[in-house]
Amino acid sequence: MRTPHVALIRGLYHFRIRIPSCLCKRFGRVELKRSLATTDRAAAQRRGLRLSQAALALFDAVRRDAQLESGAIATMVRAFFALPLDAPDTTFIAAGRNAVGDGASAEPSDHIASPPLPHPAIAGDTWRDVLDTLDDSLAGGARPLTLLRDLLRVEIEAALRAIGCAPTEFRGQSDVLGERGLAGFAPEAGRPQPAPSCGVPPAGLGPKAWQDVAALAEAVITEKRLPAKMAEKYRSAARAFIDVIGSKPVWLCTEDDVLNFKDTLLDAPARFNTQHKFASIREAAADNRQRRDARAADARQPKPLPTLSTKTINANYLSPLRQIFAYAAANRATPSKINAAATVRALGVGGESKRHKVDKRLPFAHDDLRTLFNSPLFVGALSPKRLHGAGTHLEAGWRFWLPLGMYLMGLRPNEMGQAEVGDVVVELGWPCLRVTPDAADEDGEKDRSDVKKRVKTVAGERTLPIHPELLRLGFLDLVEAQRSRGASRILGDWRPGCDGTYSMTSSKVFNRVGGYLDRIGIKSQRHALYSLRHNYKNTLRRSGVFPDQQNLLMGHEDASVAAIYGSRELSAGLIQAVIDLDLDGITLDHIPARFSGPTRTFRVRARTVTIGGTVSITKALSSSG
Repeated sequence: MRTPHVALIRGLYHFRIRIPSCLCKRFGRVELKRSLATTDRAAAQRRGLRLSQAALALFDAVRRDAQLESGAIATMVRAFFALPLDAPDTTFIAAGRNAVGDGASAEPSDHIASPPLPHPAIAGDTWRDVLDTLDDSLAGGARPLTLLRDLLRVEIEAALRAIGCAPTEFRGQSDVLGERGLAGFAPEAGRPQPAPSCGVPPAGLGPKAWQDVAALAEAVITEKRLPAKMAEKYRSAARAFIDVIGSKPVWLCTEDDVLNFKDTLLDAPARFNTQHKFASIREAAADNRQRRDARAADARQPKPLPTLSTKTINANYLSPLRQIFAYAAANRATPSKINAAATVRALGVGGESKRHKVDKRLPFAHDDLRTLFNSPLFVGALSPKRLHGAGTHLEAGWRFWLPLGMYLMGLRPNEMGQAEVGDVVVELGWPCLRVTPDAADEDGEKDRSDVKKRVKTVAGERTLPIHPELLRLGFLDLVEAQRSRGASRILGDWRPGCDGTYSMTSSKVFNRVGGYLDRIGIKSQRHALYSLRHNYKNTLRRSGVFPDQQNLLMGHEDASVAAIYGSRELSAGLIQAVIDLDLDGITLDHIPARFSGPTRTFRVRARTVTIGGTVSITKALSSSG
């Protein structure tokens, strides 16, 4: 499981934790970062967890003591960086305060593995014992009077915890001290007071109650076994929440925190960390609010930046956060099993609805398909890096095969990118491609590839007949070439994106502004590379393929009652239907074959198909059944 705040940088593990936004000015920095001095992952995780506890204790101490000066905080930070990596604790906070002298106050940290225990001297005694402790300390001259007063406050707070009373109820008076109260604890007019302690958590909470949202996000990712792309979405939502609200135990997070987070998201500009280069979402939202206020006061000021859409806020931030809080509630990490994010949503025009018609992809028009398959990528480009210009270079990499696979077989980008040479098999006399989450296991060994194979849904696992045009263009010869080189994947030149998916790479090449589809003039808001799967669906309908067979080929779930009967196995009739698909006049025979090989003959029922390498496809009916 990934340990929060631990990152591998240039072969060495480092600890990095963002300082809560409300404390950045007091610390004079935005994060704490130090090397873990190890290349071993287990050691880094162990040291990272210990430093996380120490850092959270430091944040609590500074947050609850508004009287601390910058010199005292700097001393604490230096003490934090001097902590031994294999045995850090929170004593450095007291050491930092003692180095400064009078005027500082010490309080116990709330961010520990379990609720704080009372001081041994008063765990089962009376208030008189507290005063005796003070007298003994004064007689020994161990500390200045002001520090002993701070010690006494800690003792009193611990005693209040022991009897089940919230520490914030103590205001310097008790039955023992009488009306005179405790000197030094009466609030002074005009002087900022320390923030109240969070107190004792409600009874019945589990150990996960003391973890923050980032740690719980990792637990959700592990338990749900989320794929890399979805896991990164959960981590991003958790990081954004901590950036806005601060790092604190999940049982302290309230619905007000989630609402504050949502309001910040509504003000945050789109692509705040890529296009606009803001350090955090909190900083981006604050800058955009300033722009908006300045524009309202003076119309000559620049307009505020376009903000995140409600769809992005709900899907990428609030939805993962709801799942994290639901996990916390199910694991007794929140009081009364309350999900603080259960009802928080960003509402757009007409509220939050299912996929709006304007967001749906449309199939390419007939003329757009002709433009695509007559473009330089298929008939001859300038060079591998200038595929949009006409030339003599015949591209034979994944950029060439992906649009054809989507148009002729309905493959998703990830399904095609992860396809392995062992996935090409012969079923019922015809070459097919198996789409499976498991690696091809020809030698009985497990998959050792960097990116694990996966399918979008259970229905995504299927066996697809390879279209004759792909065979003519040399797809089988490509597979054999990769096999002879010892490569595992068919499209070995295709590298996944930073989120571990091949679709991220294909979107950058084909869909973005200035991408291939944009350069040849067929990209629009509702037309992208994925539109080719919509074209494939239309082709299946036009060819008279039955709806249940369409779902099988597309990898779609069938929710009808009839779908629970029978099997989803490939049949000879379905293979023949794929061979005879009606492409509505779109011809591909002008595209030169990328690989040449021997003439191959396949027979399915009464149909005999001869693939002539770089020549042509000949279809002849056999006299025998």
